[in-house]
Amino acid sequence: MLDSSFFPSLSESFIAKLLAAGEKYGLPRLMLMCESILCKDISVDSVAYIFALADRYCATHLKSICQKFSAENFDAVMHSDGFEYLKKNCPLLQSELLKTGVGCEKEFS
Repeated sequence: MLDSSFFPSLSESFIAKLLAAGEKYGLPRLMLMCESILCKDISVDSVAYIFALADRYCATHLKSICQKFSAENFDAVMHSDGFEYLKKNCPLLQSELLKTGVGCEKEFS
């Protein structure tokens, strides 16, 4: 399983730096390309870290994909190291994922 050291390596990755540049310089096409690449890396272990990255750089499409994935895999995501990372470092984002997951569970009940 991944630990919280995964997020710093993700946030320092080339694709994350391109996403940051796209947001900083108002390059929506670059941001979409980066979001598309990061979407392919979403897993139970990485979704919380990618969600935090998406929030940091206002990547709304990527953020919504992470929310959808988290809702569909709610139990597994809640027990991941990434979720613990959010709990310790980004409680508002953790709360946002919880609301998404609980809303989805109510919808399927």
